[in-house]
Amino acid sequence: MGFRNHFLLLSLMAAFLAVTVNATPPTPHPKPLHQFHIPKPEEKGVNSIGVQGMIYCKAGSELMPLEGAMARITCIAVDKHGFETSSYTVMSETDKAGYFLATMPLAELKEIGNITECKGYLEMSPLMACSIPTDVNKGMTGATLLGPRVLLNNKMHLYSVGPLEYKPVSS
Repeated sequence: MGFRNHFLLLSLMAAFLAVTVNATPPTPHPKPLHQFHIPKPEEKGVNSIGVQGMIYCKAGSELMPLEGAMARITCIAVDKHGFETSSYTVMSETDKAGYFLATMPLAELKEIGNITECKGYLEMSPLMACSIPTDVNKGMTGATLLGPRVLLNNKMHLYSVGPLEYKPVSS
């Protein structure tokens, strides 16, 4: 290999190293406006997190509770550097009043990492006639949880979301 080839090879290696060294690292997961709080074990025996809400069918000005509708709560976990590592999802079905309560044991949440945010979503309507999800209170794009309140009797931090709504197919 002549001088010219060595020079060309060294120039290419230097260019590669310059690009590699100056490469932009991946962007960490943005910090949410509402920091999700996982209770510490010493917080009066709290052993779970709950998310409650209501799901309705809204036809015109009438709100009808949807029994059997499914809500989805999805939480994002990040590592110590702020990079998203995994997610945790729990589903909950509404009762005849349209109320749901999704519970998440702390032991399961702590296994996946540092939870930074959880959001509530409409997942499924039991009525074909009222099955169009709406983004009222961000039921489709992700509703921010409000709270928490500490329920000592239930040993739970309780958050609230919604109310969330479906609309009739004919609307």
